Amino acid sequence: ADILSDAVAVANWVRAQESLRGKHLIVLGRSLGGAAAIEIATKTQVDGLILDRTFSSIVDVAAARYFMFPVRWLMRNQFRSIEKIPNYKGPLLQMHGDVDEVVPYRFGKKLFEASNAVPRTFLSIPGLYHNDAWPDSLWTAGKTFIEEIEAK
Repeated sequence: ADILSDAVAVANWVRAQESLRGKHLIVLGRSLGGAAAIEIATKTQVDGLILDRTFSSIVDVAAARYFMFPVRWLMRNQFRSIEKIPNYKGPLLQMHGDVDEVVPYRFGKKLFEASNAVPRTFLSIPGLYHNDAWPDSLWTAGKTFIEEIEAK
């Protein structure tokens, strides 16, 4: 098994729990976890998706960093989230720091632009690096996103 199939298995297990029936399932993925969250959102029933500093594909990130190597040919696990995100139609909150030194901002924006989610919001956070804690504005946006889903 791999991280993506394991993530789907966990989501299916959560959905099968009697004590959670009727509860909303909102998936949050950060960085590589974003690929797992997108896999869950496109293969199971979720009520919302939050993506934090994730990428269009990990091979895009690797190719930008190691441009001198043929990483597109060498990488076995390419985590091509950009090919999957159009299949998710539910609510999406995505955020990315404009100075992210690990996952360049452009790859988060590229992923968002490929999305067909409704509604969808992209938060560009000035000065936020990849491993920085969420600023208050993100906590507020996340809380509002969840409250709107729970109100339905």
